[in-house]
Amino acid sequence: MNRTLRGKGRSVTGSGSRLGVGVASLLIWLVLLLVFSLGVAGKSGGAEPGSVQIKVDQVGYLPDGETVAVVTAVAKTFEVKRASDNVAVSSGALGPASADADSGDSVQIANFTKLREAETYYLDVPGVGRSWTFAIKRDVSLHTDYLVIWR
Repeated sequence: MNRTLRGKGRSVTGSGSRLGVGVASLLIWLVLLLVFSLGVAGKSGGAEPGSVQIKVDQVGYLPDGETVAVVTAVAKTFEVKRASDNVAVSSGALGPASADADSGDSVQIANFTKLREAETYYLDVPGVGRSWTFAIKRDVSLHTDYLVIWR
């Protein structure tokens, strides 16, 4: 089927295959974009999204400071896992539930102050999920200081 399109001094003759090639190219690009998006979203550094029910200091903790997290879901135990290989390096019982004066939430404290090794970790709370990753290191606020001062 040959078509001739004319308008204002131009004429285009084609078999309609140009339209098919354009649509095919668009579909290929959309599929590649979808695959890339899913691949990136699924890999975000090998980490799963953190649970909003586990509050950690995402800036990080100093090795000689108190390291605690707040859990706003009912649970009994927690594990601290190394982010690089998902190995549990510490575990403990969550503190008793108490009402947070500011939010009114029932909260439990995960205290992992005994963990001093400089590394990137996350908390895993059975039945709740995992936290966002956090670091324990001496210069933990260096990047944040840089962003505040120079950006």
